[in-house]
Amino acid sequence: LFRGIQLFLGASGMITLAVGALGVANIMFLSVTERTREIGVRLAVGATPSTILWQFILEGTLLVALGCTFGIGLSYLTIATLNQLDLPEWLGTPIITSASIIGSLLITTCLALCAAYFPARRAAHLTPVLALSARG
Repeated sequence: LFRGIQLFLGASGMITLAVGALGVANIMFLSVTERTREIGVRLAVGATPSTILWQFILEGTLLVALGCTFGIGLSYLTIATLNQLDLPEWLGTPIITSASIIGSLLITTCLALCAAYFPARRAAHLTPVLALSARG
């Protein structure tokens, strides 16, 4: 029973990570679309595609870093609340290990970089003339 619960929670966590990565990618694509003219101006005045690429990757990474900070804080709050409850002994004591934090941060960072890369690449490959003529 306990192993089944662990598998279910693991699968739920993986699905949540995938949905989160899609959310980051969606936000980044929207950001690129809304800022197409700004990107065009920057490219026209001398910004390199590499600069544009790294700008959007950094923005995506910062977005995920804020989410991770909030998530870790919420996790500690949840664990503190659960430890105050009188839980059955067979459930054990809920804890957050440093290995689980490091593992989840590494996985989330990799997903965030992948989710931010493709919109950033799209922004970096815009041509200034087309970007400046875009609506938005």
